[in-house]
Amino acid sequence: MKHTRITNNQRTKQRFQNVIFDADSTLFTIEGIDELARMKGVYPQVAALTAVGMNGHASFEKIMVERLKIIQPNAFNLKQLAGLYQQSITAGGIELIHALIKQKINVFVVSGGFTPALRMGTKMLNVKPELVFANELVFNEKSAAQLNSAIPLWKNTGKQEIVAGLRKKYSGTFLMIGDGKTDWDVYEAGLVEEFILFAGVVKREKLLAKARKVIFEKNLLRVLQFL
Repeated sequence: MKHTRITNNQRTKQRFQNVIFDADSTLFTIEGIDELARMKGVYPQVAALTAVGMNGHASFEKIMVERLKIIQPNAFNLKQLAGLYQQSITAGGIELIHALIKQKINVFVVSGGFTPALRMGTKMLNVKPELVFANELVFNEKSAAQLNSAIPLWKNTGKQEIVAGLRKKYSGTFLMIGDGKTDWDVYEAGLVEEFILFAGVVKREKLLAKARKVIFEKNLLRVLQFL
């Protein structure tokens, strides 16, 4: 997949017309898949798989599929997760998004989490549902959950594909805010002008060594200092 790379000369301080947020451990203080695993009593197994993926010993795609096989969430679990999201909004999140929208900045959420849980959670943040991009689970007649493979966010390059699409539709400069490698990869691929590492919930040492702009406090209002 080829993208137009933004040069270092273009990565300058400027007003952003578009801001993209990750969800888990950024807009919210929880990791959705971990909470689903706890609901089903399989958290240790899922956490072990997550660690394998974080260490680079297996692909993002394989880990995602394997975790879902273990958890097997149902529609009711997703409603429960939506409630947890609503109770776990990161400090300053509501105020920050209100400030961005007031400045007529487009606010997007691009996440490896799941709809409708994330759309219900982000509703409290006043993010338009059509601007929330996440994985979708499809349930068969036995209520077994499967990923909708047409949505690319279950893949390692999924966020890059979504952001590349947003750039074709929305004009202006883009800022990415997140805590994980897939968020950083969007910036490294040259798809956004700037990246802010939010380390207020989880600190990832490899990203701390790379990112130029880091927020350590658990308060998203700190983002305003970089705008």
